[in-house]
Amino acid sequence: MFTKKKLKIIIDENNAIILGTGTGLSSAAGFEYDGKNLYKRLYALVQWKNYFVITTNVDHQFQKNGFDKERLFYMQGWKRKHNNKL
Repeated sequence: MFTKKKLKIIIDENNAIILGTGTGLSSAAGFEYDGKNLYKRLYALVQWKNYFVITTNVDHQFQKNGFDKERLFYMQGWKRKHNNKL
């Protein structure tokens, strides 16, 4: 498991960052509990990096907390049509 300190070191040592997040991130950030803002803290770590986010979160918390929408890919809801065309 990564500690906050280890994560910061990894981010600081790299020029490009790809973040992969799932649907539990908002709950983990405390949006339903104590209001901690993980998204703002995460953005503060990567804002000066070449970053890209791949996520199943569709609550737009990344955009609401400073992430560039051109650097976000929301996977949830993407599916093949019934006739197998993309």
